[in-house]
Amino acid sequence: MSRSADVYGAEWAEAGASRFKRIYEKGITPYMKGKHLISDLVQLDYALLNEMLASIRKRARSSGDAEVPVILENHTKDVGDFSDIRRFLNEVSTASDIRFLTLSELAGKLRDGRFKIRTAKP
Repeated sequence: MSRSADVYGAEWAEAGASRFKRIYEKGITPYMKGKHLISDLVQLDYALLNEMLASIRKRARSSGDAEVPVILENHTKDVGDFSDIRRFLNEVSTASDIRFLTLSELAGKLRDGRFKIRTAKP
């Protein structure tokens, strides 16, 4: 199921911002910088979930780290149709390069230094 125009358009609706500014900040700037970030999983259909995963895998490989923690979350109250998410998770759960872990395991690996904590440079 694809996103409806109303749902897709909602991410562009910012109070007080001009139409040109929204187009520039949401479309042109990410394109020019080679960055495309979507923060709302509810707005991703199956194809976009796979595109997101391909991007995550590429960035993880380029990091040079053996393991890279990635957290995907969304409030279930916002999800109207779980079919794309369910299909995506069924496929991801059998992927040989992905392992699901609990937040406790993540915290332990951060504490033990197995995952590097990186911060933005000033």
